[in-house]
Amino acid sequence: MTLALIQFFHQYFNGNPPSKLAKSAGAAAYTVYIIHTVVYNVWIIAFVAILKAAGVIIVFSQKTPLLYGGTVDPATGEPSMLPDGIIWAGF
Repeated sequence: MTLALIQFFHQYFNGNPPSKLAKSAGAAAYTVYIIHTVVYNVWIIAFVAILKAAGVIIVFSQKTPLLYGGTVDPATGEPSMLPDGIIWAGF
């Protein structure tokens, strides 16, 4: 972010009292912080349900906060990571 950009927004969008546009943008930004957690949780639940319907075995590890699926290594008993294609599909 350049100093010119900061100066531009300070000069033209930092009114006292704030304009209607600034008030509504501020309220909308706060609303996004409130509701985005609900949207993320719904998306994660739907993505896991889609993976289970596709036959992917889903395992949540206690050791690391990662999503595992597919096969289990017979030597160590640890689950393998999801393939990159599935991870990108969820992104």
